[in-house]
Amino acid sequence: RSAAQPAQGERAGIDDAIYRRPDLQWMIRNFVCGFVMIYDRSFWDPDRFEYRTAALCDEARRDFGGFDSVVLWHAYPRIGADPRNQFDFFRDMPGGLPGVRRVVRDFQDRGVKVFIPYMPWDTGTAREKQSDDEALANLLGEIEADGVFLDTMVAAPAGLRRAVDARRAGVVFELELHPALEQLSICNGSWAQWLDEYSEIGVLHLKWIEPRHMQHQIRRWDRSHRRELAAAWLNGSGAMVWENVFGSWNPWNAEDRALLRRMAPVWRCFAELLASEHWLPYFPTLVEKVYCSCWESETVRLWTLVNLSGRPLDEAVIEVEDRAEEFYDLWHGRRLEPQRVEGRLRIRLALESFGAIAAVGAPPGSRSSQGQAHRDLSADNVGSDEGARARRSVLALVESQRREAQRAVADADGEQRRAARSVVDPQRPPAAPPAELATTAGMIRLGPAVQTFTVRHMRRECGCYPDPDTPSDRWDHFLMGKPHDGLIEHRVRATLGPYWIDPKPVTNGQFEAFLKASGYRPRCLDRFLHHWGGRTCPAELRDRPVVYVDLDDARAYAAWAGKRLPTEWEWQYAAEQSAQRGLGFEHDRVFEWTESVRDDGHTRFVMLRGGSEFEAKGSIWYFPGGRQPIDSHAKFLLIYPGLDRCATIGFRCVAVESDKRRPEH
Repeated sequence: RSAAQPAQGERAGIDDAIYRRPDLQWMIRNFVCGFVMIYDRSFWDPDRFEYRTAALCDEARRDFGGFDSVVLWHAYPRIGADPRNQFDFFRDMPGGLPGVRRVVRDFQDRGVKVFIPYMPWDTGTAREKQSDDEALANLLGEIEADGVFLDTMVAAPAGLRRAVDARRAGVVFELELHPALEQLSICNGSWAQWLDEYSEIGVLHLKWIEPRHMQHQIRRWDRSHRRELAAAWLNGSGAMVWENVFGSWNPWNAEDRALLRRMAPVWRCFAELLASEHWLPYFPTLVEKVYCSCWESETVRLWTLVNLSGRPLDEAVIEVEDRAEEFYDLWHGRRLEPQRVEGRLRIRLALESFGAIAAVGAPPGSRSSQGQAHRDLSADNVGSDEGARARRSVLALVESQRREAQRAVADADGEQRRAARSVVDPQRPPAAPPAELATTAGMIRLGPAVQTFTVRHMRRECGCYPDPDTPSDRWDHFLMGKPHDGLIEHRVRATLGPYWIDPKPVTNGQFEAFLKASGYRPRCLDRFLHHWGGRTCPAELRDRPVVYVDLDDARAYAAWAGKRLPTEWEWQYAAEQSAQRGLGFEHDRVFEWTESVRDDGHTRFVMLRGGSEFEAKGSIWYFPGGRQPIDSHAKFLLIYPGLDRCATIGFRCVAVESDKRRPEH
C-alpha cells in the first residue's frame, strides 16, 4: 500500500504496532489503576511482617469496584537518604526480589496487572553496572511485572522498548506527563494529569487521535475527584486512585468511590468498543449543560452522560434513530422504554450527575414496546452469535448495576479504613526495662528549660505534622505536600526537665559491647550492621558512628544502657546550647533516630535530626543530604528493617531522672 493510504487503524505519522501486539492489548482494559505506596499498612503489615496483597485487592473491590492494575511505588520520597538507588529499593523490600515476585504473582492471580516506576532523575546514588535500560529490563524480568510507569517523563528512553522486549513480553509503558504525538507509537498509556479546566468537559486529544491509548485522570491533592471522573467518563478513559500521596493521607470521599464503582463495570464491559474508532464526543443532547459521548458497533451502542446543569433530571435527554433495539439504563440497572417521536426515539432518563445508556439488538422475532416487530438481526449485518453475546453481556451488566445502585454510598468498614489518626503528638516511647541508674559520665547536662522551638521543613510532597494547638481545619497546611518546594515553619513550645545527652552519636565499638553483653538479636537481620561485613566490628570503624541500625535496634541499645532516644526538642536544645556555649555537640556526621515517631494509621514515620556526610546530588527530588541546619528535620517513612537500616542513620541517647527505674527494696 502507499504511504498516502494507511491501513485501517493506523494514524498518519504514528506506528500503531504496540496496539496491535497481542501481549500489550491488555492495556485497553486497564481503567482503574491504584497507586500503592509500599509504606502504607494496606500493602505491608509491619506487625505481622507480611504483605496484604489479597486484603488490598478485596478492599479495592469493595471501595472502588476493583483495581485493574497497581503502581508499586517504592523509593521516593526516601531515595537519597543513603547511596541506594531505585533498583536497590526493590532488592531490599521484604523477601527481596523473590518476595516482590510473589507479590506480583498474587496481584496477577487476582486479575491485577503490576507497574513499577522508573525515575530518570535518579543519577546521584550508587550506579548499576549496566545502563538503566538494561537494569530496568532485568528487574522487570526478575519480578515479572507488567508495566513501567515513567515518572516525570514526557517520552520513553530511546532504548527502553528494545531492552524490555528482549527480557520480558507484555510490558507496557505509561508516561506521567503529557507526551508528544510520536510517543503514541511507544507508550500505550499516559496520565491525564493537571490538564487545563474548561467550563465543559473537554476531549482528550491523545485518546481522540489513538483511541487505544489509555489515559488515567489524576489530581492527587484534590479532595473531590468528580471532575476527573467526569472527564474519564466522557472520554472512555480511566482513573488513577491515589490516596497515600508519598506519606500524606488524602482519601477519596464516599461519593466519589460510589461513582467509580458504577463506572468501572461499564468500562470493562465495553472495553473494546471504547478503544474503537466509532466514538462521537459531544453527542447532541436535549438538555442544556448535559454532555454526552457515544460509541457504537454493529451490535451495541453506548452513551455516557454527565449532568452539569446543577439540578437532577428525569426527562428525555437524548434522541436517537430507531434501530429496533432494546434500551437500558446502565447507571441504575433497569430497562428503558423510549418514546417514538416522528420516527425517532427519545430516551428519558433519571439523571443526577452521571448516567449511561446501552442499546442492544432485541432477540429475533421479539416485538418492541410500540408493538412493531423487530427485524431479524441475524439477517441484518449482525451475526447471531455476536449479537447474542453482546446482549448477554449487557443484560448481565444491567443486573449487577441494579444491585450496585441499591448499595449504600458509604459503609462502616470503608469509612473506618479511611480515617486517619492524629499525628500532632508523637507516640510515647516504649518503656525501658528496669535498670540501675545509667552512668552519665561524659554526657552533657542540660535543662530544665521552657522554650519555643522553630523548625523549618521542606514539604517534599510528603508534608509533615501539625503543630500542637493547631485548629483541625488548618491541619492541611502541615499535612499536604504541595507545593513541593514550599517550606513549613513549625513553632513548638516544649518543657524540658533536666537531662543528660551524649555529645556524639553511639559508635560501632559501643554497639558491639552492647551486643556482647546483652545477646541482642533483632527480629529481622536484613542489612543489620551491613557495613561490618561480619559479626565483629572492623577496627577501623570502632570510633565511627554506628549505622545500619533501625529504630528498634537503637531503642534496644538505649534500654540496655538505662537510657532512651532523645525527643526532637531535647536534641535541638542541646544543639542550640552547644552552638552558644561550645559544649562539643557533634551533629552532622549521620542523621539520628529520635522519639518523634508518628503513625496516622496508614504511614509510620519518624523525624530525623542531624545531617550526613553523604549527599545525593543532581535532583531536587532527593532526600535532603549533607550538612543540615540544627533548626531543620527530615520526615523518614518507615516500613521494614531491610529498608529502614541505612548507611547514614545512627543515634545517640539521653538520660533523664524521671525515666530511670530504681530497683525496689
